[in-house]
Order: sequence, then structure tokens, then C-alpha cells
Amino acid sequence: MMLLIRDEWLDGANPAQMETLAQALLDERVAPPFSNLGAQIAGFDAGVGALLVSLRGIDPKVIAWMLRRLARERRRNAP
Repeated sequence: MMLLIRDEWLDGANPAQMETLAQALLDERVAPPFSNLGAQIAGFDAGVGALLVSLRGIDPKVIAWMLRRLARERRRNAP
């Protein structure tokens, strides 16, 4: 079985958006079971919902760590 991660949102997300989502995960404003509706209720767009739904089963703290890591790398590589 092949896992499909819907990471399109990450392509256009800026570091601040990634940090905001990471903090929402840590604060449990967005919490499992992830859903598109849950992400939208928390104020995020549908792309965030698709990403989180595809990451079901992964600890939210791990997702938050990944998002913060990506945000740091994007800041470091910004022109």
C-alpha cells in the first residue's frame, strides 16, 4: 500500500503560516482525528486540512516539529 501525502499546501506556505499551524497543533486547536472541517474551523484553508488528513496517525507534536523545521529552512534560504 502506497501512502499519499497531500503536501501541496507546503509548496506555497510561508514560514509564518507553518509556525502558526505548528503552534495550533501544539495548543490542540487542531487535533486528531484530523479533518478538513476541523482545520477550517481553526481558521486554516482546505490545503491544511488535506495535509493533516494525509498525516493521520502521526503524532501532532511530530508534525509541529516538522513544520517548524521547514519554516527555519525556508527563512534561511530566503533571498
